[in-house]
Amino acid sequence: MENSFITYVILWAILGLIFYFLDKREKSIKKRQRLSTIGVASIFLLMYLFIFIQSGISSWPIGIFLLLLMLGAIHTTLNYTYYCEQCSKRHQMLGKKANFCPSCGGKLIK
Repeated sequence: MENSFITYVILWAILGLIFYFLDKREKSIKKRQRLSTIGVASIFLLMYLFIFIQSGISSWPIGIFLLLLMLGAIHTTLNYTYYCEQCSKRHQMLGKKANFCPSCGGKLIK
């Protein structure tokens, strides 16, 4: 259990850093949105696999429930992520629809 948790943390950190630096290097907002989607999905998939393997879930309804819970979290994360056209910053505003960038006042793209 201890070695697998350390492996999980290392993989999570590596994935996070890879997608962080890829996001910072990319100038196109469309490509940044695609990278963000792939990054969030891969990190959640890693979390699901770790939970599934470590807990030894033998009951498939619990596994499906966890999968649906994580898919809901992915949807919520991506649904409230906005990109600014002017300053190219990414903003995550949970629970509110945003039209303008809080940093520069430019129009936000969903």
